[in-house]
Amino acid sequence: MTRTKTANTIPQLLLNLSPKKDLPVPPRSEYSYLWTFEPGTVQLDHGAYGGCPSEVTATQDQIRRILESDVHGFVALKYSKALRHSKEVLAEFLHADIRGLVLLPGATMALNVVLQSYSLAPNDEILTIDHAYSSTNLGMREVVKQANDARLVVVQIPFPTTKSADFLERILVNTRKRT
Repeated sequence: MTRTKTANTIPQLLLNLSPKKDLPVPPRSEYSYLWTFEPGTVQLDHGAYGGCPSEVTATQDQIRRILESDVHGFVALKYSKALRHSKEVLAEFLHADIRGLVLLPGATMALNVVLQSYSLAPNDEILTIDHAYSSTNLGMREVVKQANDARLVVVQIPFPTTKSADFLERILVNTRKRT
């Protein structure tokens, strides 16, 4: 099988689409060595598009090689056992009951599954903070909008917060019987 010219040029094209380099860049984290970002890149949002640590991408590559070497055999014979093992390890790590553990592709979908699983009654409240991820805010707003007389309570958290007790206190002060 030969590779096409287009396939060979796509990675180079992507590299040439870098944003302007004349913007101020904050200092990199002491943990930046765990990722493969370009030296001038500071990644601020790891949740939106990936940005997995190198060790994770190496494991993903290994799993992909196993899968691609025998797709049918993997799906028919190995997938269920591997998924069960993953859930067992995660349940043990979280000290959770595996029967209630569901693996989903991301936090946005997970929150939406949880939000859609509740029926809000009048005067029920969903409590969140002003630093919540925008897509989760949209999901919470939509659920509250669909419910009769439910409320979304957004707690203001100063940034930076220096003490976890201050954060917790702001949450607890805004927690009511119907939250």
